[in-house]
Amino acid sequence: MNKARSEGIPTTGANAQQEIAAMKYLVRYFTTNGFTYSLDAPDGNGRGNMQVIGDFLKTKSGYCIHYASALAVLGRAMGLSTRMVLGYNAGTTKRGTHTVTANQLHAWVETYIDGIGWVPFDVTPASESTATTDASSSAEPTASAASSTSNAIAPTASPTTSTPSVSASPSSSQNSDASQGNRAENRWNVPSYVWQIMLLLMILVIALFGPSMLRRVQRRRRLHSIETYQKVGSGFGVLVMWQEIVATAIDAGLRWTRRETDAEIAEIIAAKVARSSAATASDIRRLYAAASEVAYGADVRQGGPHNEVQPTIDTDRLRTMIAAILESRADETDIIARAARIMRRMFPQSLLRAQG
Repeated sequence: MNKARSEGIPTTGANAQQEIAAMKYLVRYFTTNGFTYSLDAPDGNGRGNMQVIGDFLKTKSGYCIHYASALAVLGRAMGLSTRMVLGYNAGTTKRGTHTVTANQLHAWVETYIDGIGWVPFDVTPASESTATTDASSSAEPTASAASSTSNAIAPTASPTTSTPSVSASPSSSQNSDASQGNRAENRWNVPSYVWQIMLLLMILVIALFGPSMLRRVQRRRRLHSIETYQKVGSGFGVLVMWQEIVATAIDAGLRWTRRETDAEIAEIIAAKVARSSAATASDIRRLYAAASEVAYGADVRQGGPHNEVQPTIDTDRLRTMIAAILESRADETDIIARAARIMRRMFPQSLLRAQG
């Protein structure tokens, strides 16, 4: 610990940054100081646990129990919250059956990092007998060099059937990924390119129909809010109605500049609808007048309850206005106008453009 302090390594664990720095130092200590794997390391033989750990740190030779217990103790000495975990290495999978044997018992350490949670660390080196075997069947995983320990700190839950490591060696991780991919492909008997095509199709469907679905959800929520305001007798419902009318007009392709006032916008919408329904156009003008009274009336400026302005248009008439606005450009029958109308339905501009 004195050496760590002399190198400026924090030993109080006051925050996540100090905890990560301390663990990186300990991982580097175990991976760059000649530690080796050996099953011949002596056990306690009546000695105390701390004495066994001390002997291990001197001989630098042992197996997973020695490495995990030493890392846990040194971590606590540096102000960290650590715990030792007993579990298994990853077994093998054949024909849908996963096999884990007794010789795959393993031990590692978990350290609590503030804001992340319990993060697994494994500094046990590989034995000669397991260094050349596949990572999924090795008794002890290979710990990486200290230069790669910065990638080891990531939030994860500690598995009970697989061994977490500071960083797997490139060859073992590639073999593991390939074997997992082959197992998934064989299990479903579907080539990988089929999954890729399906993923692309799913993205395409979301891109084509997602905006219109989102707009429908937005309209449904506004209608629900309007009904709620009406039940309690609040005039705020007409404000939500007017928001929906303006959004629908934008979706229908009606345009105005930022210089137009709300009254001018209302007249633009009403004039377009009046071609097919004078009554609906009148409803739009009355709705704007009611919304203006709620937004700019005396009671609003004074912070009143806003309940005296009762909505004169229910949701059924609002739906009629919405339909009339959407059909206000139905008389444009040329191919380009029809295509533009379809595009407006699929990609509602009100989701992107500020209303008013």
